[in-house]
Amino acid sequence: MEYLLTSAAKAPLPIEEELELVRKAKLGDTTARDKVVLHNLRLVQYIAKDYVSGNIEFDDLVSAGVLGLLRALNTFDIQEKVRFGTYASHFIRHDIFVVLELFKTSHRNISQLLPPDFESITDFFSIYEACDTTESVETVSKNMHAALETLPPIYKIIIKKSFGIDFEKESLIEIAQEFGKSKEWVRHRLKKGLKQLKETYFRLFM
Repeated sequence: MEYLLTSAAKAPLPIEEELELVRKAKLGDTTARDKVVLHNLRLVQYIAKDYVSGNIEFDDLVSAGVLGLLRALNTFDIQEKVRFGTYASHFIRHDIFVVLELFKTSHRNISQLLPPDFESITDFFSIYEACDTTESVETVSKNMHAALETLPPIYKIIIKKSFGIDFEKESLIEIAQEFGKSKEWVRHRLKKGLKQLKETYFRLFM
């Protein structure tokens, strides 16, 4: 679904209606998830404006912000009875900032820095979320690369190809074709590899 069209943004929902949509989205209802995103897209756009510079497209910043919005959806507690947008603001700002810092150090397009599918987003960004804030993103990225080299070869290759590290970035389907396996086979190992990468990073550098 295209989230980036300004005209697609909707006005905020009443809190009870929004909480019900969030509840359904957390249960896997993609239609409810899309509605939550569209009704909070103005918030993402508002926050993204704070980070606009001459080197980066506004839509790329919104893309990163939407990822933060989706991560917030995974961890939001509907029992708190607070507006989802209030809770999500931190995640939106955090993910825009992380992607901007990665862009500065890698000089690649933002689209090349993002995970290949939404299921990998939480694993990818949660490493940065938990890191010592006194360390630069460049240091964190260097340490993460070192942790990556310790993983079993199959996990290491799939992660590197998925994120374009030492290889051209490839889709899950392309990687699956190279291994003669299914897309789900690759997705499963990518998820396990990212989980192991996070655990290894924490063991070595935290």
